Amino acid sequence: MPKSTPAFLFNNCGKRPHQGIYSRRRIQNAFYDLNKFGIQAKQATDLCRGDECIVAKPSDGDQIVFEHYRFEREIESGDERVLCRKRVKAESLTRAAATRHRIYRRFFNVNHHFKRQATIRWKSEW
Repeated sequence: MPKSTPAFLFNNCGKRPHQGIYSRRRIQNAFYDLNKFGIQAKQATDLCRGDECIVAKPSDGDQIVFEHYRFEREIESGDERVLCRKRVKAESLTRAAATRHRIYRRFFNVNHHFKRQATIRWKSEW
């Protein structure tokens, strides 16, 4: 996969504060978590060190923040798989601009609402 495209897109429309939650558990650089059971147990299981990941999170007003990370490792903590990273960049766009963006539009449905799934695997044919 070319370095210009992400391996996975992660939906944080619930604004879960991963860094804060896991730093209290002495896990540094957490950027996302997935359950070890149910549907999330089968998601993003083939991440490789260095893969680009993007997390989308609503911000103030109509803004969406897109944070880009390089995956470093996965750590198990209780019932969760914690994804840890090196932060690359972040950018903020309006929802309208994000739904037209070549990559970010994959986070949204036809009504411009966040899709329900936690992870979206990047497809090379996009």
